[in-house]
Amino acid sequence: MCQCGVVCSQEATSTGCFRSLHVPAHFLYCQLGLNPMTMMAIPEQEVMSAINSMGGTILKVVTDQNAGPGIESRTYFVFS
Repeated sequence: MCQCGVVCSQEATSTGCFRSLHVPAHFLYCQLGLNPMTMMAIPEQEVMSAINSMGGTILKVVTDQNAGPGIESRTYFVFS
C-alpha cells in the first residue's frame, strides 16, 4: 500500500495508456491524485429500463470491446 492509502499492484500499472510508458502506480494515484476506474456489470435490460424510466430514448446499442478483451461491453446511444 502506498503512503496515500492506495494499493499499488502490478495489475494497476498494466492498464490504460500508461502501460507502454511504465508509469508507476504510486505516481499516478498518490502524486497525481488519479483514481482507478471502477466498472460495474449491469444487465442490458436494467440499463435500458433505467434510460426509459428517465425519459431517454435508446437510438442504438453497439456491442464493443471497450472494456477489454473477454469482457462483454456495450455503448448506448441515447436521446433525451
